[in-house]
Amino acid sequence: MHQSVLVTGASSGIGEEAAVFLAHKGFRVFAAARRIDKLKELNAVGAGRITPLQMDVTDKSSIDAALAKIA
Repeated sequence: MHQSVLVTGASSGIGEEAAVFLAHKGFRVFAAARRIDKLKELNAVGAGRITPLQMDVTDKSSIDAALAKIA
């Protein structure tokens, strides 16, 4: 069984680097950010282990929708 992680703010900076790092360490990464277009290219960089999710952490309905895709 693979361990999964949810990384928020994954469209740039520390969040992006964390998502790629964890993917290369073997984790299945759910990379979340408001700008889904910025996340599309992460899967190629992340060894095919990154699933992009559009999510705004300030919007409960956005969080619920993203978590429903993970479950």
